[in-house]
Amino acid sequence: MCYTHPKKSLQCDDCLRYCRSDLCYEMHKQAQSDGSRSQCDLIKYCDKCYRQYRAKWSGDKLLTHKCAPSRFVHCAEVLMDEGHHCCYIQPVKPSEHSQDYIYFDFEMMYENGRHTANYICAATQAGDEFMAKGVDCVDQMVKHFRCLKFESFTFIAHNSSGFDSFILLEYFTSQGLTPKIILQGCRLVYMYDQAFKQRYIDSYSFLPMKLSKMTSALNINTSEKGFFPHHFNRLQNANYIGPYPSKIYYGYQTMSDAERVKFDSWYESMTGEVFDFKKQLALYCKNDVVLLREACMKYRKEFIECTNVDPFGCTTLAGCAMKVFKTLFLTKDTIALTQKKCLHQSVQILLKHFHPMV
Repeated sequence: MCYTHPKKSLQCDDCLRYCRSDLCYEMHKQAQSDGSRSQCDLIKYCDKCYRQYRAKWSGDKLLTHKCAPSRFVHCAEVLMDEGHHCCYIQPVKPSEHSQDYIYFDFEMMYENGRHTANYICAATQAGDEFMAKGVDCVDQMVKHFRCLKFESFTFIAHNSSGFDSFILLEYFTSQGLTPKIILQGCRLVYMYDQAFKQRYIDSYSFLPMKLSKMTSALNINTSEKGFFPHHFNRLQNANYIGPYPSKIYYGYQTMSDAERVKFDSWYESMTGEVFDFKKQLALYCKNDVVLLREACMKYRKEFIECTNVDPFGCTTLAGCAMKVFKTLFLTKDTIALTQKKCLHQSVQILLKHFHPMV
């Protein structure tokens, strides 16, 4: 709630942490609702080892904090006061596999040159569903999931780096939030909400194919992606009930020959049926999430069985491959970590040695 108040960075003299506003400062000094110590008493910052730590108390006496030995940020090895530190890429120990995943999808309408989400469906790993409709559906979703109950969860949508993530980023920034992001060209492949340790990644980074192709690629028989007239998703059609919209609203002109054959067969079977826009929008969005969840769960299960590495703990397939290498194949202290400047200088020396004209 601090972001709703004027930003004013204040350092507390007792815990040495910084507070975002006057309200934040006052609240961190208050005792908990159950009468236990305040956040100021429990969480402190050390200006010697530069770490935040949980304070220990013996009755009313604060126990002295002992600084942990310094570790190098890349290899996590303890730094000695004497001698030269040799830094290596270190093997990674297998970690526990989280079940804290939420799969979601936005349906968007295009009005006045802008894409606006008007329906959202999300499902947890256990299959619990959340749905929101209307132009404020993003606000509904964020307020539902951005809480301690879903702390450290990872949110996954297909091709979100080109659509869904930008809608979410726009909402976050409008609320005064500044999540950490990673861009790959114009694609937003990663977003991290520090307050609740929530990650947003794109399943397309691991399964680079259309959602409709996943059923055959992963041999999924429980659900299949249907058809929806995305170009018909306009405000004036929000309450439409009538004949099925024309083929052009389904993007018929951009379909492949195989897709057109499949679509024509389905479209012909809908002749004489009634198209209820609100109902079909909800069904289509929910079906996409069901398919995405099933595909990701199967992909993840088989990946873990083969490598003991959770792919969705990474951001991209390349990062995942590196984690597999470091977990299963990397020998300790074999690949050195060097500064880019050193590497560049070494290359220049080699070039001059073998090519005097350089």
